[in-house]
Amino acid sequence: MADDTEQILYVDVDMQEALKISGVIAVLYSAFFFSIDHSCFFYTPINRNKMIVIVMGVISNIVIVGRLQKINKQAEHRIARLEAEKQQRKKLLIKFLMVVHLLNRLFPWRLERL
Repeated sequence: MADDTEQILYVDVDMQEALKISGVIAVLYSAFFFSIDHSCFFYTPINRNKMIVIVMGVISNIVIVGRLQKINKQAEHRIARLEAEKQQRKKLLIKFLMVVHLLNRLFPWRLERL
């Protein structure tokens, strides 16, 4: 099970890097597309404003997706902990029922209804 957890962590790191790389590609493409004569440095006022919006949107997406991934990872850890507690309680319940069953066999008495 530890191997699966390690693999998931590697995937999370790769997802973060992929998200950043895709954001950089989107900004670079937009810079090329909206620039005057595709120079990547000179913009009309309208296209400059578009670039500002694109950069803010890309940064916002990276932050939001990163936060959601963190929340998801915390939820997965909590679920795993609750599943472990559930298994522990199930084992205790089985032991308790075995003891009750043994006591019923050793001392066969029943409570009568009042």
